[in-house]
Amino acid sequence: MSITLRKFLARVAGLRSDLRPEDILATPTVVLAIRLKYGVSITAGSLFAFSQVSLLQTALALQGMGARVEVVPIYA
Repeated sequence: MSITLRKFLARVAGLRSDLRPEDILATPTVVLAIRLKYGVSITAGSLFAFSQVSLLQTALALQGMGARVEVVPIYA
């Protein structure tokens, strides 16, 4: 393991005491960011039907590959 990777893992572990370094590498997290108007939360009603279907299919595919999926808003 490279020195840079060890430093990265140590820094993440310092920020998140609940994660062990081997857990960080074992379960990748994919963050899907969605642009919304300020103050609108991410719900099925705040997304277009096509976006709902795309988000669901993408999340299921990524989870099927072993990734954890997080959805966060980007406010405009």
